[in-house]
Amino acid sequence: MSLFFAICLRENHQHIGNIKIGPINWYHRRADISLFIGEKCLWGRGYATKSIQLITNFGFQTLNLNKLKASCYAQNIASARAFEKCGYEREGLLREHIISCGQSIDVIILGLRAKEYWKRFKQEKEP
Repeated sequence: MSLFFAICLRENHQHIGNIKIGPINWYHRRADISLFIGEKCLWGRGYATKSIQLITNFGFQTLNLNKLKASCYAQNIASARAFEKCGYEREGLLREHIISCGQSIDVIILGLRAKEYWKRFKQEKEP
């Protein structure tokens, strides 16, 4: 099972991208996160980070998952950084995992465990 959500601007409801949680493995209580912001002019404005925060909260608080995982191309430093801002840590590197335009590309694997999420969540709520 996967859940897809639209990423829309608050001020005018313009659809700027999508975020997905899934496939969800209910037995192991884990899921993948992936997102896409379509308009390059909107990159770097925090929309990805905010979307990751919201879907992460949903994954742990509503779905009661134990782990969330994401991946990105190694040269997509902004995507990796958005996940890291939300508490995800680099867990691995898949070397030359993707071929794009005839080039071999590494893929970064990032993950966040529930116990790390809840520790961070409690720290952010403390005065």
